Amino acid sequence: MKHKIYKLLIVLLLIATRTLVFSQQIITSTSLGGNWSATTTWLSGVVPTASDTVVIDGDVPIDGNFTCAKLIINSTGIVYNAWVNNPTFSVTGTVINNGILQTNPSGYNLYV
Repeated sequence: MKHKIYKLLIVLLLIATRTLVFSQQIITSTSLGGNWSATTTWLSGVVPTASDTVVIDGDVPIDGNFTCAKLIINSTGIVYNAWVNNPTFSVTGTVINNGILQTNPSGYNLYV
């Protein structure tokens, strides 16, 4: 009986670990970019969530309140806050900037 319980616990642990590992995705923008909120901006057709790593390869204005786990801006990437509603953007982990991270030219603030 003990062996069956141990085996069951090991299986459950493996399932839980796999779920945690695969819950974070890498979401990459198209080279054309587009608004953060648009599914057409992202190669996967999915808008990034707070648990995702985001890779920027195009011009991506942040047009709403968004959070991601990690942000990587490649050399062709541009990220800036859009003029609508003075959005809030948060990165809970690392930011790697090899491109451009700028405040909106219309005068809205961007805090990193």
